[in-house]
Amino acid sequence: MKLKHTLTALAASVLTTNAASVTWGGPSTIDVDNWTTSDAAFDDTVQSGHALNWENVLTNTSTTNSVDNRWDFTMTSNTNHTIGHLYMLNQSFDLSTTAGGIETLSIIQDLEASANSNWSAVVSITGGGATTFYRWNHGGNTFKSNNLVDYSLGGTFDLSQLGNGTNTATGIWGELNSAATGFGGTRDNDTGPNLQATSGTLSVGFLQWGASTGGAANIIDGTLAVESFEVEIGFTAAVPEPSSVALIGLAGLGLLRRRRK
Repeated sequence: MKLKHTLTALAASVLTTNAASVTWGGPSTIDVDNWTTSDAAFDDTVQSGHALNWENVLTNTSTTNSVDNRWDFTMTSNTNHTIGHLYMLNQSFDLSTTAGGIETLSIIQDLEASANSNWSAVVSITGGGATTFYRWNHGGNTFKSNNLVDYSLGGTFDLSQLGNGTNTATGIWGELNSAATGFGGTRDNDTGPNLQATSGTLSVGFLQWGASTGGAANIIDGTLAVESFEVEIGFTAAVPEPSSVALIGLAGLGLLRRRRK
């Protein structure tokens, strides 16, 4: 009888789905060496690179300064321009661990930039050997501060905002592109991520950007540092494959045999 109760409890613990969450933050997200950026131009045909040279860009570089725990950047133009630089956190979330993808997402940051303190949240989905980047679909003046920025506007992105691969309506995310004549055109509204997928991986980051319709901008020796960057992902844990239950059954038989000997 005791063995029967033991196996029943084991099966229940495997089959029950539980609300779960993953949190990224603290020292690991403040360390610039735990981020990825580069001077390579972003190419949306292959979704690679980090320098977004949208319109009339002369220079767009960012160098990791590990000694001072910051990035040293330069962004230059000699006329009206739109420019951005992408920074991605070196952590990923395995969507296959979920029963139905991501249910809530919160991203709160505190970045300090000497210039171009304009921000946009970015998520990327990797699957089938390809990575696609998406930026928050917001107005250009929504997130312009060196202070605390809560992309989820006081809560979390709800399920309807998170993006679904079968819904091509304009949502909260738009696929990042490499050609635009203004900040509003830097994402494709009708192409959103499928954050309810149960395969692939999710990563997060941010976009620093600048734009001018009044002439040149020459920012020499700009600096950027992460004061804090907090991410929380909410999901329902995936139900294991039937083989997991079968293994419990086999283990139970083994226990039963040992008890009979």
